[in-house]
Amino acid sequence: MKGYATVRVRLQGKTVVCEPDPVTVYFKTGPDCLRFTFPETPREVVSVVIQWKDGGRPLFSGMGSAPSSVGSHLPDLITRGNCQVPGRYSYAVHMLDAQGNLVGEVDPNVDNKEAPP
Repeated sequence: MKGYATVRVRLQGKTVVCEPDPVTVYFKTGPDCLRFTFPETPREVVSVVIQWKDGGRPLFSGMGSAPSSVGSHLPDLITRGNCQVPGRYSYAVHMLDAQGNLVGEVDPNVDNKEAPP
């Protein structure tokens, strides 16, 4: 692994905002993985699901979690194992409450590139 690009995920009303969108990773030089952080997330959000849209060519081989780097009650979500195939990859972010109800969602993108220009 060559480091993480950070995606800040915030809830604005019923809309989830990911910054940056798209986020860019560089599989040859890094950062080659993502770290999703959840600053200022309301307590009603108890879980976040990241769903990769193209199951035929997943961008990462796995995901895990780490303690929050931004003081959130939610852990950071981290990826590993970049597939090293250039392209734009779509994903969905779903924020859920304790009953599993959808609080907010968004469909951002990741640009997977070999190296910076």
